[in-house]
Amino acid sequence: MTHYHYYIIAGAQCDENTRLFKVGVGSSKQGSRDYLFLTAFAVEHGHFFELVSAKTDDFVRRVTLSLGGVLPSIMVLSSREMVRYLKGAGLPTLSNDALLTHDAQLKVLNTNYRIISNLRRRAS
Repeated sequence: MTHYHYYIIAGAQCDENTRLFKVGVGSSKQGSRDYLFLTAFAVEHGHFFELVSAKTDDFVRRVTLSLGGVLPSIMVLSSREMVRYLKGAGLPTLSNDALLTHDAQLKVLNTNYRIISNLRRRAS
């Protein structure tokens, strides 16, 4: 069974550099090791790492509202991906389906993106 936790990386105060993650932690041996690593890393570096609940949902909502919606959306990762990210491997890339969906969404929402996309398609 997968449990979700919020992981927030911020400095002394939350600002536009704050990163929010929703981390899925499994109940396997690897998931338990990842959970222990994430807990220790969060304590060592002063990060926020808590189980998703009504209380933490409210906290994250208040943090985003206090910054006027400056924060990016919450990135959902597995515990394994989060451990790799914290160890310096970088964020995982999106799947091909996610990239196509993002492209289609930008074409609908952003007129400039749609125009440039159509011009590039005609040029090739």
